[in-house]
Amino acid sequence: MRKTILLAAVIAALLSGQATAARPSFSQSLANAQDRLKTGDFDKALDILHELQVDHPDSALVSYGIGKALYSRGEHQEKLGAKDEAAGSYGEAEAAFSRGAGTKDAKLALESTFARINATARAALLIPAEKYDDAVKALRGAVAGYEQFLREHPGHDGAQKNLDHIRLKLKELLQNPQQQQKKDDDKKKPPEDKKQPMVYFLSAGTEIPKAQAKAEGNQLELVVPGNGEAKP
Repeated sequence: MRKTILLAAVIAALLSGQATAARPSFSQSLANAQDRLKTGDFDKALDILHELQVDHPDSALVSYGIGKALYSRGEHQEKLGAKDEAAGSYGEAEAAFSRGAGTKDAKLALESTFARINATARAALLIPAEKYDDAVKALRGAVAGYEQFLREHPGHDGAQKNLDHIRLKLKELLQNPQQQQKKDDDKKKPPEDKKQPMVYFLSAGTEIPKAQAKAEGNQLELVVPGNGEAKP
């Protein structure tokens, strides 16, 4: 009986070793996720990365990969016109990049921080003009993010170009607040008066023999027998 138990334990250990050996390595999983992204299979790429994150919860590289997959999904959704879904993906990407930005790897921290600000800016650009205050606040936040990044990393070409673009969008919004003005005007506009027009001739009469006075609305007509004509 003891030999049987030992043999079962050895078999279990061997099977466990085979399962571990068959499991993709860290680099293989990242490569598989990258391949999925190239083919546009964003959900599968995220599944691979989230599974990898279970074994490596503190990996900044995995967090960056998740952020990249979410950002790519947001771009795809935006092209399809699904702006609300795209904004959600950019928001999730921003959170993932934020986790990656805390790494001690200077290069990865730089890329994660830059990508985080890009996600913030893309989400800000999707806020409709009707939500004027929200749009202005979000764009100003993106501008501040790029400005801070450039103070820490002067000369970053990509950040400067993106900052110029967001500044232009913010300027256009501030110079054309028609949507907000229309919204405010609609609130201030008094309710439409739906009262019926007042009738001044509530009753009518005449002293001319056999003549009749007829009132219709604000018009008074005098009907004289003989000629059949009405005189106002």
